Amino acid sequence: MLLLLNHTIGILTRAYGILLRVPVSSLPSESESQRPRQRRFKSARLTGEYEKPWTENWTKGKGFKRFKGRTWDSIIFWTSIGAGFFLGAVLCYTSAAAVPHNSFCLMFEDQFTNIDPDIWGYEIQRGGFGSGTFEWTTNDPANAYTDTEGLHIVPTLTVNSTDITPAQILDGYTLNLTTAGTCTTTVNVNTSCAIYSNKTSGDIINPVRSARLTTKGKKTIKYGKVEVIAKMPKGDWLWPAIWMMPEDSVYGEWPASGEIDLAESKGNSGEDYPSGGRDSLVSALHWGPIPSVDGFYKTDGKHDIRRTDYSETFYTYGLEWSDKYIFAYINNRLLQVLYLTFADGYDNMWDRGEFGKTIVNNSALNDPWSQTGRPNTPFDQPFYLILNVAVGGTNGYFPDKVGNKPWGDQSLTAQLEFWNATDQWGKTWGPPEDRGLTVKSVKMWSLGAEPDTGTGRKGLQDQGLQGALVPRMDIWRGTEWHRGLHDVTVYVIVESTWFHEDVATFTRAADSVGGRTLTTNSGTPGGTAALTVELCQNACQNLGFVLAGVEYAGECYCGNSFSNGGIPAPDGTSGCSMICNGNSSETCGGPNRLDIYDFNDAISTISGAPTSTISASSGIPSSAANWTSLGCYTDGVGGRTLGTQIFSIPGASMTVELCTRACLSAGFTLSGVEYADECYCDNALQNGGGVAPDGNAGCNMPCAGNFNETCGGPNRLNLYSDNGPPISATPTTSSAPTSTLIVATTLPTGWSSKGCWLDREFNVGRILAYSGPDSPSMTVEYCVQECVAAGYSVAGLEYYTQCFCDKYVINAGRQVADTDCNTPCGGNAAEECGGGDRMSIYSNETTVTVIPVPVPQETGLPGSWVYQGCLTSVVSLTLFVLTDSLPSMNWAYNTLAKEKGDSKTPNTKLTERRDNAVARTFPYQLEFANNNTAQNCLTQCADFGYGAGGMEFGEQCFCGDAYNTVTAGATLVAASNCNMACTGDPSVLCGGSGTIQYYTWSGPALEGWTFETGNDAGEYVFLIGGVIIPLIATPAVNGKFGTEPAANSTGAYELDLALLSNFTAAWRPMHVKSDVFCAASLTLPDKAGRQIDIGGWANQDTYGIRLYWPDGSPGVWGVNDWQENYSEVHLQAGRWYPSAMTMANGSILVMGGEEGSNGAPIPNLEVLPKPEGGYVLFCDYLNRTDPYNLYPFLTVLPTGGIFVAYYNEARILDEETLETSRVLPNIPGAVNDFLGGRTYPFEGTSMLMPQYAPYTDPLTVMICGGSIPGPEFALDNCVSIQPELDNPTWTIERMPSKRVISSIVALPDGTYLIANGGQQGRAGFGLATQPNLNAVLYDPSKPLHNRMSVMANTTVARLYHSEAVLLQDGRVLISGSDPEDPRFPQEYRVETFLPPYLLSGLTKPTFTISKTDLAYGETFSITVNLFQGATDTMRVSLLAAVANTHGNSMGQRTIFPAVSCAGNVCQVTGPPNAHVSPPAWHMLFVLDGPTPSDAIWVRIGGDPAELGNWPDFPDFDLPGV
Repeated sequence: MLLLLNHTIGILTRAYGILLRVPVSSLPSESESQRPRQRRFKSARLTGEYEKPWTENWTKGKGFKRFKGRTWDSIIFWTSIGAGFFLGAVLCYTSAAAVPHNSFCLMFEDQFTNIDPDIWGYEIQRGGFGSGTFEWTTNDPANAYTDTEGLHIVPTLTVNSTDITPAQILDGYTLNLTTAGTCTTTVNVNTSCAIYSNKTSGDIINPVRSARLTTKGKKTIKYGKVEVIAKMPKGDWLWPAIWMMPEDSVYGEWPASGEIDLAESKGNSGEDYPSGGRDSLVSALHWGPIPSVDGFYKTDGKHDIRRTDYSETFYTYGLEWSDKYIFAYINNRLLQVLYLTFADGYDNMWDRGEFGKTIVNNSALNDPWSQTGRPNTPFDQPFYLILNVAVGGTNGYFPDKVGNKPWGDQSLTAQLEFWNATDQWGKTWGPPEDRGLTVKSVKMWSLGAEPDTGTGRKGLQDQGLQGALVPRMDIWRGTEWHRGLHDVTVYVIVESTWFHEDVATFTRAADSVGGRTLTTNSGTPGGTAALTVELCQNACQNLGFVLAGVEYAGECYCGNSFSNGGIPAPDGTSGCSMICNGNSSETCGGPNRLDIYDFNDAISTISGAPTSTISASSGIPSSAANWTSLGCYTDGVGGRTLGTQIFSIPGASMTVELCTRACLSAGFTLSGVEYADECYCDNALQNGGGVAPDGNAGCNMPCAGNFNETCGGPNRLNLYSDNGPPISATPTTSSAPTSTLIVATTLPTGWSSKGCWLDREFNVGRILAYSGPDSPSMTVEYCVQECVAAGYSVAGLEYYTQCFCDKYVINAGRQVADTDCNTPCGGNAAEECGGGDRMSIYSNETTVTVIPVPVPQETGLPGSWVYQGCLTSVVSLTLFVLTDSLPSMNWAYNTLAKEKGDSKTPNTKLTERRDNAVARTFPYQLEFANNNTAQNCLTQCADFGYGAGGMEFGEQCFCGDAYNTVTAGATLVAASNCNMACTGDPSVLCGGSGTIQYYTWSGPALEGWTFETGNDAGEYVFLIGGVIIPLIATPAVNGKFGTEPAANSTGAYELDLALLSNFTAAWRPMHVKSDVFCAASLTLPDKAGRQIDIGGWANQDTYGIRLYWPDGSPGVWGVNDWQENYSEVHLQAGRWYPSAMTMANGSILVMGGEEGSNGAPIPNLEVLPKPEGGYVLFCDYLNRTDPYNLYPFLTVLPTGGIFVAYYNEARILDEETLETSRVLPNIPGAVNDFLGGRTYPFEGTSMLMPQYAPYTDPLTVMICGGSIPGPEFALDNCVSIQPELDNPTWTIERMPSKRVISSIVALPDGTYLIANGGQQGRAGFGLATQPNLNAVLYDPSKPLHNRMSVMANTTVARLYHSEAVLLQDGRVLISGSDPEDPRFPQEYRVETFLPPYLLSGLTKPTFTISKTDLAYGETFSITVNLFQGATDTMRVSLLAAVANTHGNSMGQRTIFPAVSCAGNVCQVTGPPNAHVSPPAWHMLFVLDGPTPSDAIWVRIGGDPAELGNWPDFPDFDLPGV
């Protein structure tokens, strides 16, 4: 109201200002009245006598002067003033009335005389809590203590508050909170509770310690109010937070179950942190179906203050929350930072977030909330309070490049970078009372007049037993269905997945095929495929039952008591894990397990005694006393005595009671049972039916569902009436059906009935594995036809609507009496479609093969695999036990807690969570719908280098590593949990529902990586800042390094490594006339070593041919520049993303590409210089695989021919015709996706293995990395092939990490450096994430699968458009990264990687050479100076010139020629021909042991295509031949 009144007064002031003709700006404001006095303004007032003509028009009124002719003006003015006051009053009243005024009950108030353990607990870990923060949280009094001001949560330097030294922070120290017994988390224990500092990997001990206090498990509210009086800390990169999290993650992991941020700030000074430091405060709600889709930006608020900040004094941070609204405020409810009305135009939070429109990894998101029907879900469950001070983080809370932030969020060594900047931020941290969060008091209220005692109905709600899987309370006729047995009900919350609506309760009852707990197997609308809890409840109620149970996802059972010894399941909920077929948000029991519901609190009066029975003499159901037995009556198939047959009661369950109730429910007064399992109803006798002439003699068949009752006989009815004697009807009014028994006579040739078979006897799955389509119109003929069409020889029908197929009967199925199959088919009541756990089997086999119950395969396994057992994951869950009947819902203490002597705690932690689609134990999943076996699954895992894996759910295969089980918290469980047969071999087991048949590799490691340290790991070193982001990188024969720019720009630069100390001089600007974006490039074999650039971005530029003659020398700029003229020389087809290669004849092969600017494919190749008449060859394989084949990998083969790899295919071309001469095997992709690609846009990187004199070994081509379609997970393997062999195959070697858009560089010692790239995504702007900052060294001289070493890390993300090339001094130059993505920087910096051979401290050899232009097979001499070894162990390497772009090093080749020495003069013999080494310039290195010399450029093979004379136009400089 105060704000509104101030606003109103302002309006009035302005009104009077106009009336008095005084400018409003001249009226002093509050702020002006406080300003320092200024010099008086000189008056311009008139003096003396002057005319006042306006006074002549004023006349006397009643008590005031009135201006003549202005009466209406006055009326309008004063009326407006009055209306303004009135409207202001109305607005004030309505605003005040709209503010909720709820009743709140104070739950607790803490003034912090101490840290009360009954209120507060500590969360202790070091893993960053999902935000990558840098602190290690403790219960150390240095980090959390109280004094006269209140509670202090204070960050401290680890080296100041522990015995850990600065050196140990960086290297050689193990911090293990688990063994210390202090770690409180059960999530990601390996990383959250322990760390080993290692200076090579950059892993360090957390440099800062802090505290995190919570009320979890002690004090929670669901709706209420919180007020925290606190003073925020000051100091750079401090992150204070007052916030709330759900006690039980009812709707899934963060943020699906929500987060409430009362107040978050930053410790940085607002002057230094313009986006908001400690002068800014944020309140927000976090909510979203998955972590990457968080809707907080729709529900956040921010409040900034000026001239002070939140660390200067105490403020009250408040929250008020109900099912209608939630708001956060500062000091009082008038200053609201965040206000949200839940139902404000939205049905639910899913609609508010518009998540239904969001696609992630080509998949729609799952809605976890809407099924509750509440607009405020997930903010409809108990939340607890958290107080903490975090430090730093990598989740973006402190954005990169803001406030001189010393670390990068994407850096793998972010903590190290933060620690290294201690001198920068440490000086901003003051004494503990300044750098800590100081909390004077905390108050928490619950909504409503009564306190939350944790008991009764409200206590149940506040424990969070509320939500989605049972989202409603089903009510009929003023009565309620409840789940469970009160005296023995076990409430279990598994991962907060199970919860309850109001007082709905549940239990798990053990059940078995041989003796049902609930004896009546009831049909439901839509059959088993549509079963829901509600459908089963309705069916049971209509049949007159008070107990309903659902089992095995699709079965419904009813009863009025528990039979056959049925009891609450001894294993709790673990067996009731199957989702209802008709509602994925409910569970419907499991194998031999029932979810049980009771009607109208009937369960409180029911014992577990066997069902009472009805004798044949009385025939009157005990619970239907109004029915009267009329004795035995005649009946006939041709004319029924009672005209309506009831099909909703399965024949095997038939009882007198069921039939009478069904007839009563359907509105009939007569009920009859016949032939043990048939039920008929009517209101009059039809077709002359009457009392049987032989009395009760013909009614002699026991009821199928109760052998103590009789249910008629052949053509005999036991008749019952609830309305006196029956009335006979005339024949003309008969409603009896006239159809006769229909026999399945239209089966395919050879098919016949094989009888009735018992299903699921051993609780290991169906006896036929493959489920056909359920149909409410199911017939025998339909099911058989479906199985025939699917290629099966056995068909089975069960329970009205179900059809199953297989090639044999599995799981030790056995034949039983044909009468057991007595359920009529849904589409033909005269045919039998099995029954409850009974299957009517048909086959075209003379004898049906029966496969025994499957067992785990422990012998005959491939390779060195060993069976470990049945594996499932682990998570904590909370157990509650009810001991009193509804509706009082009084809670009792858990029996387990009592056994432990705990008289207060009503919950106990258990462990059980199964493998599931959200949180898989292993990272790679394969689907073998028809052929899953241990052989097939484990062979695939081993082929791709994974040493752990197994099978699940019959058809799924998983691959990974043994440490995945530790990360997931997986443990071995009872073998009975793995109970599903393999789809490829039904005699063995392939896991179960959420359980894995687990195997590990026991032989030599499938992949042996070396993790190097110190100098052996190499080193990244900053070289120079850039003027462009390079797109193509080319070392030139003039000793310089050429680049062409990214970001769709046109230009080129030459970097002179001799001028690095002078930035301007180092980068020589060059000029091109057309756009070179995503072109191809080579160094030509002409005698000048010209560079050629081919293709480009769009339009005419895609035809571009550009040439540069390198000149100048190190330290001296050249004068030559790029030359091009489209009208004189151009491609025959415009190309964007093409590849180029020098062929054996010296010509240039140009292949593939697109029209430019994301245009149509160019699926052809051509040759430069253009042959007479031109030549463009169509390539169907490029056309077929577009757009996944760009920048293909090209190689001249030593035996002739051209190898080409594109997408996931490879072939050899004839070098004369360029037609395909041989198709090679497809390139392997991921272990679980053979469609993984290797060329742009799935962009891997390729190299040729070294060729050694005498060059008799076949050439090996290697391709590393790439990505898969869809989720675009990067590939984590290198594949290699020797394409010249008769039967070449691809060899798979697993890399230490995944890579896409990476680079590989050949080094002078014959090894290869793999660098750059990301771990998810593909090539393109903004399409790759998770930068891979680690380098890997590949050494082909080592044994296969032991060739990779993990090297040093960089801190610079190198994603799309990054490059790596070898320099003449042996360093690797690394440049570029043009992601065009706000998450990652546009990278201008240039680095070098120093391989270990440059860090050994050994002196480089030197040499001189007699000549640098060499013919094939020519022997030339070099004079060497070695400083370590001798010439008899010296090596020489020749590395062909490359141009690197998009992972493609065009021109790469590594040759180790023959060398012989006399003294220090050595004879080197060059490669023998153009197939072993096509014409090219090479860097020649001399290796003294591991240490290379600086290189000298030599040309080998001359210029056979006479490129030195091309293009022959005046505006091109030609070096000649």
